[in-house]
Order: sequence, then structure tokens, then C-alpha cells
Amino acid sequence: KIEHNSTNDTNGGGDKYKVLDPSFAQSNHKSNTSELSPGAILSRITLGGLVNGMSGVEGGCVDTLSCIPLSDLQKDVDSNQGDSNTAAAATKGIDAVIDTAGNLVLKDLIRLARGLLRSISARTEMDVMATTPRRIADLLCPEVSDSELKAIRRRVYDTVVLGQGTNASSNLAALEDE
Repeated sequence: KIEHNSTNDTNGGGDKYKVLDPSFAQSNHKSNTSELSPGAILSRITLGGLVNGMSGVEGGCVDTLSCIPLSDLQKDVDSNQGDSNTAAAATKGIDAVIDTAGNLVLKDLIRLARGLLRSISARTEMDVMATTPRRIADLLCPEVSDSELKAIRRRVYDTVVLGQGTNASSNLAALEDE
């Protein structure tokens, strides 16, 4: 759970590891929401945000949106300013060793985060597919219970997909021909 107190910066709580897309974090703050649900975070997480979260470096070590090392984006910034972890990570770019991430090299951390992001995306897609029928039923006929919805879906599948309908229309057509 990421509490979102003020803005997307390292001062005064909030997203101090730069996990969230700054535009998402700011729009959430404007709606007076004090914390984000796990689903909202996972559905909007970027590769850069995941790398920053896994690194454990306050202020992040890569750009949240582009996943470019901050040192490559801020070459003119004096490495003595800011957090010591950020300064250490900023001096070496993609080959930086991230102490707070088990001494992993940044490019290895990005590779791990990419695999984790694929898993998160796959699970999120499966969850969306599993909940779609219930969400449609809630929009169209909210009074239908889960068991009734399941029975309706089974009947539609049997008659339309498997072709196990009553054939009432073909029986009626045969009676009309006589």
C-alpha cells in the first residue's frame, strides 16, 4: 500500500521511491484520495516505477516513465547533492551497482523487473477476463445473482456454442411445411 500524502517527491512521505507515474500520482492527489488501492497501482505501474521500487533507492534510480537511468538524464547535476544512494547510482548509469537491491547491477535489476512486469500484466489480464461477465451483468441487470448468471451463461454456451438447443424453430418449420 502506497500512501500518497502530498506530491510525487521524496519530501514528507508519499511516493519516495518514484514508483508511480507522476501524472497519475498528481491526479490522484487532486481527487483528495489519501491512498491508492493495490489494483490501481498494479494497473498503472511502469517498468521504471517497478525498477525504482525494487531498487529501494529513495528518489529512484531510473526515470519512472522511460526507465532511463537518472544519471543519463541529469549529467549536469553535481553528484554530491541529494541522497548518497542516488548519487552512487547516478555516477555509473546502467552499470551502477545498487546497494539497496542486494548489490545488483542496474541492467540486471531492469531485466528482473521486466520479467516481473510481464507476470503482473498477465495476472491483471486474467483477473479482468474473469470479472468481465459479472461486471457486464452488474451494468445490465444488477438484480441477477451469481448463481443465476452462471446458469444463464451455461444455457447460452450449450445452445449457441455446442448447438444443443431445443431445435424448436426447425420443428416449427417442419410442421408448417406439412
